Amino acid sequence: MTAPVPSGSFSASDMLDAAYRRFKSGALKCLPLMLPAVLAVQAADIYWLLSGHQNAKVADPRDGTFIVLTIVGLLLFVWLMGAVMLRLQALRVGGLRGVTEDLKESATLWPGLLATTLLASALVMLGLLALLIPGIWLSVCLAPLYPVALIERPAPAAAIRRCIALVKPIWFKVMATFVIGMLIAIVCLFTVGVVLMLILGGATTPLTTAIVTTVSLLVVALAQLFFLSLSLEIYWSSSASASA
Repeated sequence: MTAPVPSGSFSASDMLDAAYRRFKSGALKCLPLMLPAVLAVQAADIYWLLSGHQNAKVADPRDGTFIVLTIVGLLLFVWLMGAVMLRLQALRVGGLRGVTEDLKESATLWPGLLATTLLASALVMLGLLALLIPGIWLSVCLAPLYPVALIERPAPAAAIRRCIALVKPIWFKVMATFVIGMLIAIVCLFTVGVVLMLILGGATTPLTTAIVTTVSLLVVALAQLFFLSLSLEIYWSSSASASA
């Protein structure tokens, strides 16, 4: 169990450290849910590459399978991510349940979580298309979106407002936290890529392709799990700061 950073005294490094400890303690317990989530959201791109195309596309009206995999993958991703967040929260309070219970609870919350996710994505996209800065500002404010949606369980619009209210007073700290976290993730991904290249020697056999794909999915799942842990830490730290 990881206590939140004391209100009014936390920094970006404090939140990263707490998130790392939460990630380390929960990685093995959450990977059985996180790996299928990453596979689901990547399924359309994997299909596209395996079907003989060189690059993944956002959509292709001529390929119904790609579109179906994209939609189904997104729906499964939201459901499984909800279950992972519930599991991380349970680990925090010392009440870990079975995976089935987390999946069932996430399924009951799935409609609201999906609506919240779609609304948040649309608002960020509009902000980026408008003047860029509003989209960046809002995307940082929405860092604790899943914890807010799954712990407090407000309506979608209320969840957006709650996130803004929590993060706005500490926006620069949260921004710095995510920038540092992204830099760490990029370095880790680059390192894994170099190690794979050195071990496999650039070979492109079916075996090496399977190895690279498997390792890539595992690394992405771990990175996603770390940022979920960071999101939860931001939620509890900002909540403590707001109530101080």
